[in-house]
Amino acid sequence: LDPRRAALIARAILDDAEAAGLLAGAGIDADTPMADALAALDAHLCDLGETAFRDGLHVFGRAPDDAPDAVAASARAERAGLLAALDGRFVPPGPSGSPSRGRTDVMPTGRNLTTLDPRALPTRAATLLGEKAAAAIVLRHLQDEGEYPARIVMDLWASPTLRTGGEDVAHALALMGVRPTWDHASTRVTGFEVLPLALLDRPRIDVTCRVSGAFRDTFPDTLALLDRAARAVAERDEEDDENPLAAARRRGEGQARVFG
Repeated sequence: LDPRRAALIARAILDDAEAAGLLAGAGIDADTPMADALAALDAHLCDLGETAFRDGLHVFGRAPDDAPDAVAASARAERAGLLAALDGRFVPPGPSGSPSRGRTDVMPTGRNLTTLDPRALPTRAATLLGEKAAAAIVLRHLQDEGEYPARIVMDLWASPTLRTGGEDVAHALALMGVRPTWDHASTRVTGFEVLPLALLDRPRIDVTCRVSGAFRDTFPDTLALLDRAARAVAERDEEDDENPLAAARRRGEGQARVFG
């Protein structure tokens, strides 16, 4: 794991644990070093995981009599999915997660679980790192050339995107002055926001993305996100020197910025 991502993820884990009231139970306070805090939290969660709960255990393919419609549908889907698998037939894929922890998107259960949801890229941690990378690129160009970059071409590949959680995608969005938005429960990317120039504190950059075949086939939603973001930036009513995408639109140039 990239050390930069590890630090961000570790901090996010401890913040979430604090919000859930777990730190006190694990004996962690503000003075506990991060490595020790993570080890203590891991041990505490393992203890909780091994605690026996006599009520509420799930029985495969069976729903309580008073179960909500979604739970009853899941019970039927579980039985149907098992029979389909045993018969060598197709079982629809679906995300993994716990419905009792707010992951209602996993309903109905009984599907072929996937460990990675491409719709969740870029992740929040990847977005933070992508924004830092974009800032470093812009600063380096400004120092070397004495002006902000106007256009950049980026190559996007499936393997690095999977490995970093979409850091390269977040990098491209950040250069345009765009930030993803997420659904809190499922962590899926739901859209984006175009940052105002006053907050961006620099001109936007016209980013063209060249994608590999594997990226195109694996991340269709991400491609759509990049395309929508570029077109939204191009529609902004901003000065040419502040928004080269909008300037290109006003000159009658094509607005497509994703190719592959």
